[in-house]
Amino acid sequence: MLKEKSKILMIIVVIALLMPSGITFLLNRSAVNCYHEELKMANQITEMIKEKNYQDKKVIFIGQYNPNQKRKGEMLGASFFEWDYVTEYQCNNRIHGFFEASGLNYKSASIEEMNKIIPQIGSLKSWQEKKQIYLIDDIVVIKLS
Repeated sequence: MLKEKSKILMIIVVIALLMPSGITFLLNRSAVNCYHEELKMANQITEMIKEKNYQDKKVIFIGQYNPNQKRKGEMLGASFFEWDYVTEYQCNNRIHGFFEASGLNYKSASIEEMNKIIPQIGSLKSWQEKKQIYLIDDIVVIKLS
């Protein structure tokens, strides 16, 4: 009887130890997949900027977007295109940092310029709806949401 209880206890301990490892593995895979989708999106945006010869223009991102529709923790699986959305400058600092880390550098528009553009983009399609960039007041605008 004691041997059976110790076996059951051992099984419970093994399960308790393996569950967090499995969850962490799945979250990590989700974060890696999210990163690859973000990089793909950054490259698509860069190609559009090059095609339209907008390389010397300021770039601003309005809204938020997370290509990761799978598992997501507070940090693992979160997107550079959604972090800091609640701040005045929205996700722009983090997104521009992501672009710079990927070797894609663009000038940032100011908060004042962003606030001037926001009322003008209401009817424009978002990136998810129509992979498109816009030029407003000589600033490249990517509407994420």
